[in-house]
Amino acid sequence: MELNYDWKSFQNFFYSKKRNSQTNPQPNAGNGNASAGASLSAGASAHEDAPIYLVADGRVVVSAFSETGELAEWIGATSDEVAAEFSGRQVVKFDRSKVDEWMNSSTGLSHFYDQIQFLRTQAKPEIVGKGKKSRASEGVFKKHFLLEAVQGWWQKLLPSHYGVYIRLEGSQGLSLLLLVKRGRLDSFYIPDLSSMIPERRQYSADVVRFLEERYLVPVQGVFLTVEEWADWSESPNPWRSIVTAVKAQRSKLVPFNWVVAGLVFLRGYFGF
Repeated sequence: MELNYDWKSFQNFFYSKKRNSQTNPQPNAGNGNASAGASLSAGASAHEDAPIYLVADGRVVVSAFSETGELAEWIGATSDEVAAEFSGRQVVKFDRSKVDEWMNSSTGLSHFYDQIQFLRTQAKPEIVGKGKKSRASEGVFKKHFLLEAVQGWWQKLLPSHYGVYIRLEGSQGLSLLLLVKRGRLDSFYIPDLSSMIPERRQYSADVVRFLEERYLVPVQGVFLTVEEWADWSESPNPWRSIVTAVKAQRSKLVPFNWVVAGLVFLRGYFGF
């Protein structure tokens, strides 16, 4: 297990979740589940159709999650009660025994990211609510556009071993380096640039060159704003927006690699 990898940063970059900014009030005594449902519904106006995910032992809920609020008060209720309370939302249930089986099987993979991907491919939910079904296949199972691209057929045209450096411009200066080997995500880090001359860190080309020298692989740098990254990550098909941002020089590919640029433009205009 690669415990030295920065899993928290990886999660924030690729699987960040929108959460309700309002604090749900505590349920009243004697009517816990109903009050919890009311508070969740009242505070979820921005994502009223967000699905609810349950893990159930038989019909009894043992774990519950939604992007729009706290669902802990529904633990111990039945999945049918949750579905009835949130009739306009899709309620997705996983059987606890199956979850345990998937978790146990995933431990045979040494790479934590591979374990995540295994769970995503194995998990077969049951839809118990009657809300919109389109969101269930998205939600936590949606593969990020960049990860999907580098692990898809693009690997036939890209080097067998290379890096992707993502730098989100802004006050926080967030960055992440992905190392890809034979189309597989091999490792990821927040790169340590402390040994660079401070003045050089201000130049994107110098940063990319430094990383190539340190990791001995070609590195494709992607420099963009936090807002654009968030928009692209949430979009079901961000490629046309990516092309527009690169052409307008709001986002930069450093160096400007014609193979990478061609793949991006083909994906943006033709869906390849």
